[in-house]
Amino acid sequence: GGVSSDASAGGSVTVAGGVSTGNGVGGGVTIASGAGGNVVVRATESSAMSGSVSVSGGDVSAGSSDGGDVTVRGGGVSGAGSGAGGVLSLSGGDSVASTGGSVVVSSGLGGASSASGSVAVQSSGSASAGSGDVSLSSGVAAGASGVVSVSSGDASLAGDVSVSAGASSGGVGGGVSLSSGDGTSTGG
Repeated sequence: GGVSSDASAGGSVTVAGGVSTGNGVGGGVTIASGAGGNVVVRATESSAMSGSVSVSGGDVSAGSSDGGDVTVRGGGVSGAGSGAGGVLSLSGGDSVASTGGSVVVSSGLGGASSASGSVAVQSSGSASAGSGDVSLSSGVAAGASGVVSVSSGDASLAGDVSVSAGASSGGVGGGVSLSSGDGTSTGG
């Protein structure tokens, strides 16, 4: 985009696929690097304000088609490769003077008496080895650490909250451990 040297806004850049005027599929947009190269999508750093980055699937305003999906994943290792799969990291921004940025994962609202979408946090299974761990925790802090809350929403028919360990076909089944933290005063 164009560079602005005063208080006005700089020029914008839009990359868009072709639009279909009928019921056909519009053109796609692909951004790819060469082998070993990185792809960076970010808002430029600024001393006054920073821009946002938005990634969303396409909306549908009529008909029975589903909204567009958004898939974000780490790279896989296949064939003769022996390295680990790529890591997918989601983190809020740091702040030196205020609260750090939050990470929110939420499902979409359902219309016409339909339920909202589900949110699943799970590791992939493995046919010949163990599956990965799933950890929910707040960070270590010099002050108060963040709260970890697991709850179902209020509704005319509220959902259950289930905590269970997996069954084992070759040994002892998984355990469930609930414990409160140590402290220097009563309560907690």
